[in-house]
Amino acid sequence: MDCFISNRQCTTSSILYVRSLSHNQNFRSKKFHFESRWTLEESTEQVIKEAWETNWDPLMEKLGNLQNKLKMWARSYKNKREDRKKRLAKELEFLLNEERDDEIMAKIINTKIHLNM
Repeated sequence: MDCFISNRQCTTSSILYVRSLSHNQNFRSKKFHFESRWTLEESTEQVIKEAWETNWDPLMEKLGNLQNKLKMWARSYKNKREDRKKRLAKELEFLLNEERDDEIMAKIINTKIHLNM
């Protein structure tokens, strides 16, 4: 099994690449990307701890287990973000149609801030 780990800086996030290859795997298999924004979520640390501490496997197997756990977590995280974004967009649309006063303006600003997070 061959493996390489590289850390590359991007404008939006740091990405950690881990790819393991066996003789039977296609070289063009999809890469796993750890996104730095995940570290802002409290649940990420717990997922990592659980995946890492639950077994005594060799390093490459631990990394594979961690990758699988993070992939599952990332799908859930993405779905929650999309649902939240849809809800906030509807809320913003409603607020923009309201008559503007200080309270409505504060809610509009707050909603726009949360939409950009």
